Formats: sequence, structure tokens, C-alpha cells
Amino acid sequence: MDANSYDNPGNSGGNLESVMENLSILEPEGTPFTSMVKKTRARATFPECVADTLRKPRVGGSREGQNASGGNNKAKERKRFGTWVGRVFDEFGVTDVQQDVTTAGGNAVTDSEYGSAKAKCLREIKRDVCAMSLSNVETQGGDENEMRPRGAFKWLSVTAQTVHAVPATFRPVAAQIQTGVGTSVPLFTEPELVAQCKAIKQVYGQKVELDLMGGDDVVHTIDAFSRLQGDGSTYQTDKPVIEMDGKKRKVVLMVQIFDCSFARLSVMPNQFLRFAATSEDGETNAGLLLNMKLWEQQYLEELMAKDEEDHGGGETGWIRGKFANMCLNPKGNGAIYNT
Repeated sequence: MDANSYDNPGNSGGNLESVMENLSILEPEGTPFTSMVKKTRARATFPECVADTLRKPRVGGSREGQNASGGNNKAKERKRFGTWVGRVFDEFGVTDVQQDVTTAGGNAVTDSEYGSAKAKCLREIKRDVCAMSLSNVETQGGDENEMRPRGAFKWLSVTAQTVHAVPATFRPVAAQIQTGVGTSVPLFTEPELVAQCKAIKQVYGQKVELDLMGGDDVVHTIDAFSRLQGDGSTYQTDKPVIEMDGKKRKVVLMVQIFDCSFARLSVMPNQFLRFAATSEDGETNAGLLLNMKLWEQQYLEELMAKDEEDHGGGETGWIRGKFANMCLNPKGNGAIYNT
């Protein structure tokens, strides 16, 4: 029912309607990636980063008195790669009648419908930024194309991307990516996650700290590690982990830190993983193992709101932002997904 067409209170003897003053909106809003990622300034519509690598160690030594032969360009493996800047945009507004009703005190949940619309639009745009950053969508820009950045799952591709491909030297290897995990919990075993951590550790040459952002089924799978049989696949439901705190006891069914010899993972759920162009929800069986030092959001224009002139029908405005989702070196990360 339209808020400005409710015309029948009091039909049954003059009784007033009773409307609660609390407005409930229950939608996923936690955005740990965009909260944690470093924010920098973009200076072009196609920002690029530069990566390099070291040669393999030598054990042969050299002869006494060996002279330099010239050459040996140390910059020859240096490469640059990037992504188009993405543009997020949305409008908000209110009818003239509804704003008048609200200003006069006739709205139970707000004293400014226009202000509420602006705040709601900003919340929605922030979710767009997170979903784009953690998506499986390829970058696009230039000409008349929709502007969008490269999503994290496209950055972490073992094979070359279809446009502006990351050079092979700086892409993750297959062992760093778990695929075919299925749709039923448990998605993978503890040894399989350890093997993935081992592959990532080999990139660094030492144990590394990573943030594991997982869909609900990924986090559920890791939570169950504390209750698995020796084969790593069967729940040991009769023996939950019990913590003692004085006389209090609590059953612990979560894993916040997964620590093995190769990596220390901070595990956190995320609702915005692996969106595709036609997705309405993130994938619950997807996850990212991220070194957050290798990620940046480069803003060509930070999120801004603009109030437009009222042309007679009511107040309107818009929110806009332009950002690039940058991975400085994809081979330092890992991913989990089904297909």
C-alpha cells in the first residue's frame, strides 16, 4: 500500500492506527574486505601496478677472478598489469507529498523521508563496492562500455584472463586454488586446506599470515575441523570441544584461527563472495585466502552524494564513486570455489 494513499483509518468508529516507530531492514551489510583494504588514489581510468621476481638460487659458486661479462638486465622480468576503474552510481528521491507528510510529523519511522532515502542509498552503494571487489566479474571499460573493476576471483585465475591478462609469472599456481568443492558441508578436508596453505607458503618461502574470507559453507566446514574423525570427512558430533571458565562450560563450535606449519589463517564469514554478472547473492561455497598487503582500492573519485533541484515532483539526488580493485601480486593469494 502506498504510504500517501492510506485513506481508511477510523472506519470502525474513529480508532487511530498503531504504527511502531522502529524500521527493520535485515540485509547483509558486513563488508570486512572493504573495511580492511588499503585505500589509495587513482590517477587514471586504467591504473596499473608493477611486479618483479627473483632468479632461482644458485649453488655452483664462481671462479676466482671471474670478470663481469656485461648485460644481465635485472629488470627484464619486471611486468605491469592493471584493471579498469569501476563506476558505481544510484539515485534516491521522495515524492513531494510524502516529504510534506514526514516533515509535518506524520511518519512513524522518520522525520525526513529524503534523508532516509539518501542514507539507504549509501548503504546499498557500499554493498555494491564490496560485491564488485569480491566478484567473479572481469574488468571492463573504455569506449561506451559499463565501467567495472576486476573482481578478486578473476584476479586469482590460474589461466590468463580474457582482457589485460596478468603475466603467468604473477598468477597463482593450481595448488593454490581449491576447485570442485561441491555444495554439501564439509566442502573439503583439513589436509586439503593444509595442502593449499603449503602451496601459498612456497611463494613466500616462509609461513605467512592470511585472512580467509569464506562463504557460510566454507566457514561451516572449517568450524567442523575440531569435530572430525581421523579421515577428515566425518563429523564427530558426540565429542564437541568444551572450554572451561571457572564453573562455567561452553561448547565451542567455531574456528577463528586456523594455524598450521605453512600459514596462519584468520577465518571470517563474508556474504559477498564470487558474485557473477547475473548473481543476486554471493556463493556460500566460495572463499578467498588473502594477503591484504597485496590489495588496494584505488579511488579516482570517492563516494559522493549530490542533492538535485526539486523540479516539482519532489526532492531527488544521487550517489557516485569510481574505484579500481587492485591486486598487486595475485600469486600471493588463494581461492576456494566449486566451478
